[in-house]
Amino acid sequence: MNLSKQELIKEIPREILRLPGSFLNGFVTVPRVRKALLKAGSRFTISDALHLNIYINRPNRARSWTKSEYERESLQKGLSAFIQATIISQRSGRSPSENLEWIVPEDSVTNEMRINRRTIEIINEHNLVADLGSEYQRWLPWLSLGMVNLFRRWRRPRISALHRALFKLFESEKFDYPWETDQLSIRSQLPLQVLYKFEPSTTVYEGLTILANLGLSSVNDLRCLHPDAIIASKTESQSIVRLYLALESKDT
Repeated sequence: MNLSKQELIKEIPREILRLPGSFLNGFVTVPRVRKALLKAGSRFTISDALHLNIYINRPNRARSWTKSEYERESLQKGLSAFIQATIISQRSGRSPSENLEWIVPEDSVTNEMRINRRTIEIINEHNLVADLGSEYQRWLPWLSLGMVNLFRRWRRPRISALHRALFKLFESEKFDYPWETDQLSIRSQLPLQVLYKFEPSTTVYEGLTILANLGLSSVNDLRCLHPDAIIASKTESQSIVRLYLALESKDT
């Protein structure tokens, strides 16, 4: 994908273009290219990678990146996927994917992604508040039936690795995880695959791929990984399904 600098800036926030090129590693499949992006350090930005892609056939501009056509194609495909995923991730609300069956329906949440009063009354009627924990407003609107089934099966090492990746991503922010704030930061709007940079393992890569296939796209969508959401998915899955059915069948 050979886009001009002007076209790229128009599509992607400049703050994202200034991030290290290693943020692309979740989209690049060739190990040598991933290692090169890491080795380049923070001075080599996503913007630099995009320009390198444009001038990829000029040896003096891309000497260390042009050892094989396979590697060049990996970088090009990774950049293309990153651009498309980043554009999709520039939103504040939930994923628009039609594959997601939200526990809390669309008309039951406010513009600030809080559960409305009538829906809270229904939740109280089903005596689920205590079981869901005191912070359920922070994650229940972001949970779907598919996620409950997924988290119920996932083991602790994968979830812990994803939590570590989120912590490292937000290390320079005033909060550690997306569910700790109502504010939407630039890093919250990144594609969820960027987390691979911080925990480069098969476990994390596969986990992020599964979440993306489920319909999630941005780091902000990972509010569903709140510890209470994981616990509820593992221990209260039947209650959550009953709540889902109750909210679907009543006018909220």
